[in-house]
Amino acid sequence: MQQTEKQSATTPSPFSWLHPRKGGFATFGDLLVLILLFVVSATAASLVVHWLGYPMPEPAEEGIPYPADWDFITFLNYALQMAFMLLLTLLYRRFRGGEAPLARFSTRGLNPALLLGGVVVMLALSVVIEPLLGLVDVEQLPMPEPGKGGWTLLSVVVLAPLCEELLCRGILLEGLRSRYGITAALIGSSLFFALIHLHPVMVVNAFVLGLVFGILTLRTHSLWPAILLHAFNNAVALLLTWAEFPGERFDGRPMADLGLGEMIGNPVIYSIVYGVALLICLRAAVVNLRLLHRISSGQPLKTTNEVPVEPPKIEKEGAE
Repeated sequence: MQQTEKQSATTPSPFSWLHPRKGGFATFGDLLVLILLFVVSATAASLVVHWLGYPMPEPAEEGIPYPADWDFITFLNYALQMAFMLLLTLLYRRFRGGEAPLARFSTRGLNPALLLGGVVVMLALSVVIEPLLGLVDVEQLPMPEPGKGGWTLLSVVVLAPLCEELLCRGILLEGLRSRYGITAALIGSSLFFALIHLHPVMVVNAFVLGLVFGILTLRTHSLWPAILLHAFNNAVALLLTWAEFPGERFDGRPMADLGLGEMIGNPVIYSIVYGVALLICLRAAVVNLRLLHRISSGQPLKTTNEVPVEPPKIEKEGAE
């Protein structure tokens, strides 16, 4: 009887997020503060870039090209913005009494099979959510125009994955998990990751990818899979923006402007591809829901490459 009571006291409930621990970083109210800090960081970065003599140009219109130094300006602006954001977040976290680890870089996150599975799930998700993204009128809400040089590649494929994963799956995911539990931490960190991307198309895509990155971080106890898959996703997106799809009927449009169905050109084949992608996503959802339940309850995982995240220890009042 005593053993049963002890197990029930240490095993977190699936609804533990409804009864958060008192005090400390991070709460859902802190998410609002971090969004404000993100706006402050963006503003400060723009002011510094302007002070350095590199004013941010207005978006190109009516075929007017961007300036030659557009790549470097956007890289400098983004680097400063994320530096300010990480610094302000760490200061705010310290002020709020955050004690969760900032980030974990276990080598278990470099499991090739796990990374390959993550790539397959990401590609399947991109196919499944594409019709939803197509509902956004990109003519009324144009996507940000990336540069086409080495500075853009460095910013999108290296800097963004490192900084955003450290912020969202490192500081924020760990902070929310220590207070609310795994489920709320996964959703909250993914939501914040989505909101900082601003554009509706990018918000939806980022939220879905945030769930994938968060699950892999919880599964491996490491930021490496999230960073590597984030870099892979950004590299593919950048290449699709740069590349022109071959064929006369596409008029040299970038591949990023074309839907998968339009590129395939055959409704039957597209339906088969979409069906396979949907099955992969459903299977991944079932597997990962079971995985999260095992992690939440402290059960050991099946392979040595997967490490359960221990539930936060809550000290009893009056304990020595």
